[in-house]
Amino acid sequence: MKKRLFPAMLLAGLAAAPLSAQTPATFSDTYSDFVETLRARCTGFENGAFDAPAEAISRTTDFNGDGITDPIVEEWRFSCSSSATMFNGGTGGSYVHLFVSQPDGGYSRFEFLAYATLIVTPQGRANRPVLLLPEHGANCDVTAEPCYAAYVWSETGRFVSPGGVVEASQ
Repeated sequence: MKKRLFPAMLLAGLAAAPLSAQTPATFSDTYSDFVETLRARCTGFENGAFDAPAEAISRTTDFNGDGITDPIVEEWRFSCSSSATMFNGGTGGSYVHLFVSQPDGGYSRFEFLAYATLIVTPQGRANRPVLLLPEHGANCDVTAEPCYAAYVWSETGRFVSPGGVVEASQ
């Protein structure tokens, strides 16, 4: 069963991965501010040259059910000429930023440390996408073995999982 479950979950994640072309126009200012923060970090370290490829927004989904897609930005997609690891992370992965739309038109940013992102839509619960993150085993108390963490959006305005909650970082 496990051999069949993982590929099915992976395909579910890929199927729910629209590209940045489906990112709402209202996100552009938030994204520009975010990219400028990363650019400043890069140029501030030995005057590095910063690269922000268009595909930095890896996927979108509607976590909070408001009808507005919530962009996911994986930091490893950015690069800085003066530091090979500034955005690529280390053995714990790199930062994944989820921007969840708010009623005022803005976005709250949530940070996760992971190797990648998968979005799983449970059968019969299309309005409750699950964020599945491959993480360092230390997060699961198994040292160097890989593990996965699953998060869902809570009506309290944060992501929840059996391991705890993730509050907005901004």
